[in-house]
Amino acid sequence: LELLGWDFLPPPPYSPDIAPSDFHLFRSMHNHLSAQHFSSSEDIKKWLDSWIDHK
Repeated sequence: LELLGWDFLPPPPYSPDIAPSDFHLFRSMHNHLSAQHFSSSEDIKKWLDSWIDHK
């Protein structure tokens, strides 16, 4: 970046409220989870693994 003369702005402190990557990831996840009902923690893990595989 320095060679190009660009300024580097450090990322903001971690916070899901302001991290753009978290916002887009978890907003999409929230939309898909709204109609889901799980009967076990294993079902949640399987759903999460499948959801990530499709991203």
